[in-house]
Amino acid sequence: MENQYDVPSPVYTIFPSVNTSPIQLHSMIHSDTIISSNPCTGGFMLPSPKPNGGILLTVFHFVSTTNPYDSSYPPTPTTPRNESFFPMTPPIETNPAIYYDRGQYLLHFAKPRDPFQAFKNFVIATNLGSLRAKHQVAYCLQHGIGVEKDEKKAVEIYLETANSDPPIAASLCQLGICFQIGIGVEVDPSRAVKYYERAVHIGNPDAMFNLAYCLRRGIGTPVDCQHAYNLYLRLAELGDPQGMKFAGNCYSAGIGTPKNDAEAFKWFHRSSECDHYWGGKMEYALLLYESAMSAIELGHVALDFAAPNFCEAFHLIREVCENFPSCPGLNKLMLGKFYHFGIGCQKDFQKALQWYEKALKSYFMTTQSLRECESLINDIRQSFDSSLSTAIKNEILIGGF
Repeated sequence: MENQYDVPSPVYTIFPSVNTSPIQLHSMIHSDTIISSNPCTGGFMLPSPKPNGGILLTVFHFVSTTNPYDSSYPPTPTTPRNESFFPMTPPIETNPAIYYDRGQYLLHFAKPRDPFQAFKNFVIATNLGSLRAKHQVAYCLQHGIGVEKDEKKAVEIYLETANSDPPIAASLCQLGICFQIGIGVEVDPSRAVKYYERAVHIGNPDAMFNLAYCLRRGIGTPVDCQHAYNLYLRLAELGDPQGMKFAGNCYSAGIGTPKNDAEAFKWFHRSSECDHYWGGKMEYALLLYESAMSAIELGHVALDFAAPNFCEAFHLIREVCENFPSCPGLNKLMLGKFYHFGIGCQKDFQKALQWYEKALKSYFMTTQSLRECESLINDIRQSFDSSLSTAIKNEILIGGF
């Protein structure tokens, strides 16, 4: 058949002939025509093909193993293994958007989520002509969401949707990722950059970020910091938290644009207001802290006038560390210092010690940072020992002879 893909079992394959109408497809799916089990696959098979231009429909069972993409996802499937391929009593719909939206709901919003049924709905929408559903089928195959993982097949489908008319920008971006790091294909950074550029031309934000990353580091293309800066700024103006953060970094360090602390401050501030892990809360907090310290050192303001900046910096850093336990150790080290020295908050040696110890167990800790952290921990412990020793001596003196 023209539109039948060679998807290996165990995978649901539902690919109608070009002459099959959506109504015929629906009636075939929901008729009680499953007549025999297939001992080779453990699934079921419909009689096929139909002489009047019907469909070839082969149904194999889904894999129930844990998804390697995320140890906590997908949840236990809610569909028994021997249940009909599609929901038993859905409305008769010929609009692929109905099935696509149902798939997205089952995948992201249903409680519990049901990736197996979601994948089924994406396949139906694909057979009804939805290119975005076809992209979603590829994404599920790439990550093993509701179906057995098959990265090579995912790349094949991405290539089809990327070269469709119109092309699917998300597929172009995913192809860039696949060729950049070698998912289902050989690593080819220059080809990855070409796919990112095509996706950027359509306006895909993820591709903008990935292309900027390649341009800054010379991955598959010569280093071009100015182009990278322009992409980050474009993302920032679109309201993307990562774009704001990296635009701030460019202004702060003079990457691809003249150094401009005011612009850096503006973009870090805007990014910090976004409820997003990759936002610039830490950068904005550190900029507040550094600007306040510099002003004090230069004698421009007294310590009490700088206090509001210190307080805001403390609250931002605490928010990042408490809401994102896997954040870099340097963030936790900084929060420990705020508690240790009473910067923007009351001194609290116990909390400082807790955050220092968490920092030691976290990533993104340089050798210098590790040594500093260990030194600060020793200072607090020695302070505790000294306080305890003084208290014991005072108790002896007060107790008398």
